[in-house]
Amino acid sequence: MRKILKNITILYAEDESEDPIVVGMIHCLIPTKQGIKLYMSSPILYTDLNNDRVNDLIVVAHTEGGWRGGNVFNQDIFVFLNEKGSYKLASVTTDWELAKPKGYGYVRVKNAENGILLAEADIYTDKDARCCPSDHYFMKYKFEDNKFVNTSSAFIGSDY
Repeated sequence: MRKILKNITILYAEDESEDPIVVGMIHCLIPTKQGIKLYMSSPILYTDLNNDRVNDLIVVAHTEGGWRGGNVFNQDIFVFLNEKGSYKLASVTTDWELAKPKGYGYVRVKNAENGILLAEADIYTDKDARCCPSDHYFMKYKFEDNKFVNTSSAFIGSDY
């Protein structure tokens, strides 16, 4: 099997506010096999994202960091476009970015079909504690101009 990534460097920008956030990486897991489940996501997916009739690669990396008040579990979605048989990194999107425009929360990639990213989202409401977003959605995204654009959000239910 050919290696796709030689290395990944994760840098955090310093918070310049009066009350800076203390950040610390605790754990980072980058998948190496297709067909496994990783923290409620399918971490390696192939689909044609740019309509060139060639499958591109989506890799979901799971990170755990120490922020104020406890650990935070995030997933970053790496998109590699297939250019003449070689995968080139096109974008990296955090699950927090995918949670918008609904709000803040966690998005877990489930599948990709016909160039559309399928995911489930847990979104915070004004009533939620920091631990537990209570509204749940089924989300669809298309890849446009090297970023994911939300095409639909179907409300699944609430914990309240």
